[in-house]
Amino acid sequence: MERILSNRLNWWLESENKLPVSLGFRRRFSCINNLAILYVEILRDFQTDISVIAAFLDIKAVYDNVVID
Repeated sequence: MERILSNRLNWWLESENKLPVSLGFRRRFSCINNLAILYVEILRDFQTDISVIAAFLDIKAVYDNVVID
């Protein structure tokens, strides 16, 4: 039942364009999409003299200290 609801909700959100484009972990979107969006926003804001704030999170070793049991 949970999977059915998840699939329906995802379908509705995608078909109604309710999710922002830069949201991660979506079908047909990769890391390159988010980098391109960030690049365009930086260029646009640079031309209008507006500051851009970005936060980057490195989660490469996030699960190294997790107990598997």
